[in-house]
This record gives sequence, structure tokens and C-alpha cells, in this order.
Amino acid sequence: GLREGTRVTVPGDDISLALEKLWKLKDYSDIQIFATKTIGSDIWLRVQLKEKEKLSRYFFRGDPSKSEVDNLRESLKLRVGMRVDENVLHRAKRVTKGYYISKGFYKCNVEVSKKLDTLLGPDRVSLTIKVDKGPRVKIREVVIDGADEVSEAKLRRKMKKTKVKKWYRFFASSKYLPTEYKNDKQNILSYYRSEAYRDAEIIYDTVYYNEDDNTLSIHLKVD
Repeated sequence: GLREGTRVTVPGDDISLALEKLWKLKDYSDIQIFATKTIGSDIWLRVQLKEKEKLSRYFFRGDPSKSEVDNLRESLKLRVGMRVDENVLHRAKRVTKGYYISKGFYKCNVEVSKKLDTLLGPDRVSLTIKVDKGPRVKIREVVIDGADEVSEAKLRRKMKKTKVKKWYRFFASSKYLPTEYKNDKQNILSYYRSEAYRDAEIIYDTVYYNEDDNTLSIHLKVD
């Protein structure tokens, strides 16, 4: 590092290496090294650092239930005193949104904002995570191509948790849950293999959103 009396080359790699080491600490939002005076071969350098803000507390606003907040707190891993930068804000948004998508809220909206929390210190900030879950997305249709030897309707019945929305199905859920969908694809393959089609594979599947009625369509192809 740079110390009083150290020989440095200007311009050269010495200052660049010092900057690199400081950035790797991930404690600062701004780092500058500049000359304040030169006399002959002597140079006076000033290192100017701006520390990243630290988290004081964070809140949830909007739709989250108490159990959802408890689950999110475990996943977010936000700690009092941790450094806060744009990466922290982006991760909080991504993790929160991913949590609600996994629960069937495909069009949820998440906003993460910060503000100074001067009561707890000059460099302290609080975060607010605002969630608008929106309606749960239902499944409009499930299309299975390549089911020549097996009834497509029978294959759909093997999907225990991924059900198409029907007006007469009062108690069966038609919400889209990625984890359950993954299990149901395995149910289809298990059924094929039980019928002696041991090489059966799902060669592609896609899920797309229908803006007109807030539903999803699922398309699979079995080979």
C-alpha cells in the first residue's frame, strides 16, 4: 500500500494498485487519490474516502402477511450495520419478487427505497420494501404435444397441482406454482415410463403470460 516515504512512479501502477485494494474492501462508495503538492521529486497525496451507508432497519409495506414477512426476512439476510449500495437494493427487490412469483403472484410489483435515518447516525439508512402482490395468476390451458400413444387428457390428469381454470371446479386450485409444475412434469414422465415408454423425455416446455385475462398458458412437448 501507500505509506509515507514510499517510492512511487507517477504516472504508474502504484496508485492504481492502491485504489484496487481499497475498492476490494467494499466499504466505500467513492475513492479518490490526488496530489496536493509536489516539490522536486517529492509528492504529497491525499486519499479521500466516502464510506457506504449502513443499514439501521427495514420495513415492509403493502400486501405482505406476517408469515410472508417472516419468510422473506430469512431469505433477504439483511443485517443491521451492513453496508448498503445499489447491489443490496437490487438483490432485495429480486429476492422479494422471486418469492411472490413462486407463490403464484406472477405480476407482483416490488419497490425498494432508502432514506437517511439520522436518529441512529449520520451514515445510517432505513429501507422500505413495498409489495403489491396483485391477483394470483391462474392457468388458462395446458397443451401437451407429442402425446400420440397416450391421451392428452389423461396426461393432464397426472398433473396433480397444475390445473386449468374451470368455472365448475370450485375447490381445485388452478394457480401456477413453479415448484409444483416441476413436480407435475416428473409425474408425466413417470406415467410414460410406467407404460413402457422408458425413453420418454420432455424436450421443451414454455410458460407464457396472457395479458387479456391475467392467465398463463403452458405448452409442453414429449418425445
